Amino acid sequence: MSNRPTSLAQPAQDELDLMQLLGLAWRGKWIIAICIAVCLLVSIVYVREIAVPRYQATAKILISQRSAQVIDFESVVSGVSADAAAINTELEIIRSPAMIEKLVKDMALYEDPEFNLYLREISPWSIKGITNWWRAMVSGPAPVRPEQTESQAIESAMNMVSRSLRLQAQEKTHLFDIYVTTEEKKKSVRMANRLADLYIEQQVGTKFEAVGYAVDWLSDRVVELGAEMSDREDQIKVLRADTGMLNEQDLDALSLRLRDLEDRYASASDALEVDRKRVEQARALQESGDTEGLIQLLRDVLPRRILDNLQGLSDGNTTAQQQIDAQIRLLEAGAQRQQEQRGSLYTALIRLRDEVDVETQKFTQLSAVIREAESTRTLLDTFSARLKETSLQAGLQQADSQLISPARNGLQVEPRAKRTYSLAVVFGVLMGLFLIVVRQFTQNGFRSSAEVTNSTGLPVIGQLPIIPIKRRDQLIPYLMEKPTSAAAEAIRNLRTSLTMLDLETSPQVIMLTSSIPGEGKTTTSIALAMNFAKLGRKVLFIEGDIRRRTLTNYFKQIPGYGLVDAMSGERPWEEAVIHDDDLDIDILMGQTSKTNAADLFASANFTRLMSAARERYDHIIIDTPPVLLVPDARLIARHCDTLAYVVHWDSTDRAQVADGLSQLQSLGINVTGIVLSQVDPAGMKRYGYGNRYGAYTSYDTGYYSN
Repeated sequence: MSNRPTSLAQPAQDELDLMQLLGLAWRGKWIIAICIAVCLLVSIVYVREIAVPRYQATAKILISQRSAQVIDFESVVSGVSADAAAINTELEIIRSPAMIEKLVKDMALYEDPEFNLYLREISPWSIKGITNWWRAMVSGPAPVRPEQTESQAIESAMNMVSRSLRLQAQEKTHLFDIYVTTEEKKKSVRMANRLADLYIEQQVGTKFEAVGYAVDWLSDRVVELGAEMSDREDQIKVLRADTGMLNEQDLDALSLRLRDLEDRYASASDALEVDRKRVEQARALQESGDTEGLIQLLRDVLPRRILDNLQGLSDGNTTAQQQIDAQIRLLEAGAQRQQEQRGSLYTALIRLRDEVDVETQKFTQLSAVIREAESTRTLLDTFSARLKETSLQAGLQQADSQLISPARNGLQVEPRAKRTYSLAVVFGVLMGLFLIVVRQFTQNGFRSSAEVTNSTGLPVIGQLPIIPIKRRDQLIPYLMEKPTSAAAEAIRNLRTSLTMLDLETSPQVIMLTSSIPGEGKTTTSIALAMNFAKLGRKVLFIEGDIRRRTLTNYFKQIPGYGLVDAMSGERPWEEAVIHDDDLDIDILMGQTSKTNAADLFASANFTRLMSAARERYDHIIIDTPPVLLVPDARLIARHCDTLAYVVHWDSTDRAQVADGLSQLQSLGINVTGIVLSQVDPAGMKRYGYGNRYGAYTSYDTGYYSN
């Protein structure tokens, strides 16, 4: 065998560039066409037979901008602002549960099977119908459903109506649309228009409620204020009768009297204080005997003539002292009178003060009651005026929105045939591409020599196309009759590759094996032996697979002796060999044996047989069993010069090939190269290799005979 080492490379990652993908798509166009046809057929059946048509009706509503009321009373009832937030708020009001419930009750939608799921009949072909049928088969008839209450029916209808309703505001306008989608044209129109009417009625009703509440509240307040006004007027009458004063001037005059009396009392108090001090000083001067000082003190109060008489008297004169005493007593009497007068003023002052305080308090209370009465009268007048305005406003209320374009016709929106068919085509294309790519990547076999070399590290020495025969016994006649066919040329290329491996020494013993059965190694072995014989070489073909013995399907001459007899010595090996005149080769057929085949090939008898064959033949072709099934091939390989490993194109798993090569390598057996067998030219073209590889390229048309 060749001593060239074998290396097992890791499988290369499959990659697809854009051109490869386009090529795959073009070569798989029939797959894509079939997928498109299937998807279109399914979509047509869905649109025409399965899908339930649904129709959409549209009502258009205008939200009026806030404008001045006929009577300006926006504090009671305000309009709707037309900004984005206000419009969105109105949309939420329309889709609110309260509004949906009004619509459901108004149109009795809870009695419609489209909106009340309880009333729908369950199709036996639906998922629920199939589930119920299966449950009935397994556990018996399903229990009777409980009766649906009215509230449950309304709630179910509300949920379904909400799903069929869609609202959309138009940008940069005060308009929004109400879309209703149902299974009937007229029903969609009725629901859209009725929902718009209910919304507008709700606006007017809300305003009437607000006006009515305002009227009631204002009426109550007017009555209360009228009663309060009457109470205030009664209090004013009582207070005026009690005070006896008619106005504020009387209180001012009384206050002036009080201030005058206070001034008089202050003057009397000052005069009394002066008199008291003068009396005290006079007594003190009298006691001290200071007549001159006393005279100076009394100078301001005594008459002139008395002062002249007193100055003429001596200090010890009794008459002078008596006169001085008399004058001092007069001073004391004047002080006493002054004190009595001040007391009278004080009494009058206290009495007048009390009178002023009482009158002031009464007048203040009267003023407060008058002010309260005036405030109450002002509120009463204002509320009375507002009550009249609000009462008039009740008859002038209008909705802030109006239906400017009622729904008139329902347009079919489901199923949309054109869109469904277009999506079916797109999905068919994608599904076809997906299947093509999946087929490209999920097939774990080898499709090109590059893949084989990248994965195993071994060269591809032959690529054999599928031979167009139905039975094995047709192989030899085909090769004989079609010497220029693509298969015959591929065998010649294989033969050339084997003989050119070593330019100095042509391989004598050539062994063919594979990973598993059915890879075409026996067919390849027979064709290769025939090609060597065509060169005028003496060729021996040995059937090494004595377990299956498939040569009986290829040759008509079937002797009762063969390889086992030649190895055991029961018959000389020259006599055990048969000659095929058509192929011009000698054949040593396999035989059944009681001894294990592996033991036979491991014996010295097989070694002697191979030595004798080498001396007699130019080439010895050995067809061996698969490596992964039995050890025979590994034993036979020790006696071979060249080992060709046959791999079924796009069939044999890469892991099986790697495992088989590893078992050979573990024993130091080197594989010469890989032979790709049963290559499908059409398949190669589908996978994008048809323009690059060997006899199955697109250029072989008209070059080879069939």
